[in-house]
Amino acid sequence: MEQTIYIQVILPLKLSWVPFYKAEPQVCVGDKVKVMFHGKSYIGTVWQITQPLPEDLPGNKVLPSLSVETALARISEREIQLWEQISSYYMCSIGEVFKTA
Repeated sequence: MEQTIYIQVILPLKLSWVPFYKAEPQVCVGDKVKVMFHGKSYIGTVWQITQPLPEDLPGNKVLPSLSVETALARISEREIQLWEQISSYYMCSIGEVFKTA
């Protein structure tokens, strides 16, 4: 049986935080994944892979990712670092940078 991992997914939304999801171990940083957020389906980018979850986040509150979108190109870690820099410089969310990119 494969172990579930937790990922943070950048969504094309103006959020002050990056949501966590459950995923299969073969997911990599930069992969595009389909997830549900507030009842709507989004394609997001895997920002970080973490195990275990932060202590203040109960595992039963974390939704599973729906699928890995292999037909879409993976975002390089260098591009994600650039998004983080742009987000910091322009004081906007990383999701807004992702949406624009």
